[in-house]
Order: sequence, then structure tokens, then C-alpha cells
Amino acid sequence: MPIIQADIRRGRSARQRDELISELTRIVHEVSGAPAETISAVVRELPGPATYEAGAPSPEYAPGPDGTDLAALTELAARPQAHPQSDADA
Repeated sequence: MPIIQADIRRGRSARQRDELISELTRIVHEVSGAPAETISAVVRELPGPATYEAGAPSPEYAPGPDGTDLAALTELAARPQAHPQSDADA
């Protein structure tokens, strides 16, 4: 019996959490063949600063009009862009 564990930043609506688990359950069912009714899920909601991205504390979730995480988009835009090392640099 598969168990899905999702650690997410707090602030999402019940509808967003339900959709997340519904889609993850569907995918686990498709990939594993386990009957959907045997797939369990746990969602843990954490404060933003208790999670880290690129070694820095994450901001709190800031929902946009369509549920897009505005805080994460702002943070990603402010990060220096990583560039893959070319053969000439090696």
C-alpha cells in the first residue's frame, strides 16, 4: 500500500491541497498499478522559513489570483542564474 508524503509551505487552500493529492494519487496509481483506494497520503504544511531553497530560507507562500506562488516567483527572479559549465571552462 503506497503512502504519499508531501511537505509543502503553509498557505495553500484546501482545494489546492486536494488537487495536489488527487493528482499525485493518480500518478502513483498509473505508475505502480496499485489500486487508488489503497494509496494513502499525508500533507505536512510548514512555515516558509522552515523550508530552504538554494540554501536560503524560503519565503512564506503568497498566493496570486490563480494560486501561483508569487513569493517563490519573486525569489526565483532575484536569484543569480546558474550557467552550465562549458567544455572550454573545464
